[in-house]
Amino acid sequence: MARKALTDEEKVAKKIIETVNDLTIDLEEVGEIIGSTYRNVSINRLVVIAESAEYTKNNRWHKMS
Repeated sequence: MARKALTDEEKVAKKIIETVNDLTIDLEEVGEIIGSTYRNVSINRLVVIAESAEYTKNNRWHKMS
């Protein structure tokens, strides 16, 4: 059976997870680089991703109980 192609969003989510799960990466340093190099809109979009993930995780847990 053929796999369905991943959407752009699924590809980005996979890449983010692979990156943050790499224990050789200092996430605090990554945050400092992002904070000092990139505009607020990029940081705000990262916050949206984190909040959406947390909301989805919490709602799935409540639906299962």
